[in-house]
Amino acid sequence: MGSFKQVDDATFGKKLEEIIEAAEDDSKALHMLAEIVIEDFHVKKAKNASLEGNKSCNFGYPFGVLIPKRKRTPRVEVAVGKIDDTMEACPTFLKQTDLPSELRRKIEEMDGTELELVIMKQLSQTDLSKNHNRISMPVKQIINEFLSMEEKEKLNHRDGKRLKGIDVMVVGPSESDDVTKMCLKKWDMNSSSSYALVSGWYSLVKANKELLKENAIAQFWSFRIKGELWFRLVIARERVQDNVDNSIEGSGDGDRASNNGELMSTSNSSSITYQQQD
Repeated sequence: MGSFKQVDDATFGKKLEEIIEAAEDDSKALHMLAEIVIEDFHVKKAKNASLEGNKSCNFGYPFGVLIPKRKRTPRVEVAVGKIDDTMEACPTFLKQTDLPSELRRKIEEMDGTELELVIMKQLSQTDLSKNHNRISMPVKQIINEFLSMEEKEKLNHRDGKRLKGIDVMVVGPSESDDVTKMCLKKWDMNSSSSYALVSGWYSLVKANKELLKENAIAQFWSFRIKGELWFRLVIARERVQDNVDNSIEGSGDGDRASNNGELMSTSNSSSITYQQQD
């Protein structure tokens, strides 16, 4: 039993070092640590109950006591699927997802190749927080492979106590196509792993407050320029038909009013629309 405790303490110490470095903020580190401790507690309870032949799912709660459920993030309804930050992407929906032709042309003009949709997620308050200064991309929600074997190996190794990262360039969602240098890292927790864009993420958020809002749908597309990894951020939003029609009627642009599909880059089978970017 003593040897088991030593291994457990060593694992905990290593995990604590990772959390302190990754969080870049004391309050965030405490929050992440609390989540891991609580998760481990329930996992150990479940294992002990299984070993003792206890078939109850309450893990120590008295019979008849209701176990409080964690409040879920509100879901965004779409025509062919549902998206939230806890579920895997719906294959049917992904077949309807494509990068607007104008943005694809811009990437080609930059000599960009190997274009892939990496993730589509609903932005949370944490994603937009100045204190956190990062956006996470859970590995289980990654849609297409975008890393080389060399990049994967680099992200899985440490430089002493520090997590290794990859320098990447991120093109923002605004019409100005501003480029921000960031660092891509991988965080491994007990039961899950996430990629994260750090070191410059909040600068992009601050410069695009009108587009980057809580509950907005964000797409990250990867591509390469001379072998270097780049990302293109595209902001989608839940379509409100009345607002779309009003914006078209009040635009004073006859060509745009006559071609709703090109204006909003929509698909007939989806209720998600892209922000116009010229």
